[in-house]
Amino acid sequence: MSSLPSSSRSASKKTLTSPLIRSNTKTLRRAGEPVDKAKARNTKVTDLIAERMARKHQIETYLKNLRSEPLTKFRETDWLAKVDYFIVHSKKDILVTFKDGTEIKV
Repeated sequence: MSSLPSSSRSASKKTLTSPLIRSNTKTLRRAGEPVDKAKARNTKVTDLIAERMARKHQIETYLKNLRSEPLTKFRETDWLAKVDYFIVHSKKDILVTFKDGTEIKV
C-alpha cells in the first residue's frame, strides 16, 4: 500500500480533488447555459408555430367563405385581399395588378 499515513492521504486527496470539483462544477454550469438557451428558443419557435397555425386557420376559413358566397356587392376586405397595386398612366390608361400576378388594363 501507500507509505503515507491515512490522514496524509486524505489531506492529499482533498487538495487534489477540490480544484477538480470546482472545475467540473464550472463546466457543468457552462454546459447548462446552451440547454437554457435551447429551451428558450424552443419555446419561441413553438409559440411562433402556434401563431402561424392559427393564422392559417383564419385564412382557410376566409377563403372557404369567399368561395362559397357569390360576389354580389363590394366588400373592401375582398378588394384588399385581391388587388396588389394600380399604375395610373392617364385617365384612360390604368393598370390593375392583382396579388396572383394577373394584370388588367382599365
